[in-house]
Amino acid sequence: MPNRLHFDNAGRERELFYNLGPADYQSLLTALESIQNDPLPDNDRIVAVDFPPIVIYHYRDEKWRIAYGLSYYRVGETEGFYDIGIVAVSPVQG
Repeated sequence: MPNRLHFDNAGRERELFYNLGPADYQSLLTALESIQNDPLPDNDRIVAVDFPPIVIYHYRDEKWRIAYGLSYYRVGETEGFYDIGIVAVSPVQG
């Protein structure tokens, strides 16, 4: 079952996403698809920061910084999916 990805912030990130030019839109879409396909920390692009009682995940590539939270939902005995809530998106400066 594929992971689900959505914007938790009611307006700002969604507005940014839909108002980007074509090149920026595509690069952000690629970053979001990367998170959706493999949202767990890899100590390269994705790190986990513990803020008890929650963990915030930070994705960073050469163009974007994205913060998100994860919830895992089990479906049946062996399947499940991550619900990925994007809470912040910003371009990398400089």
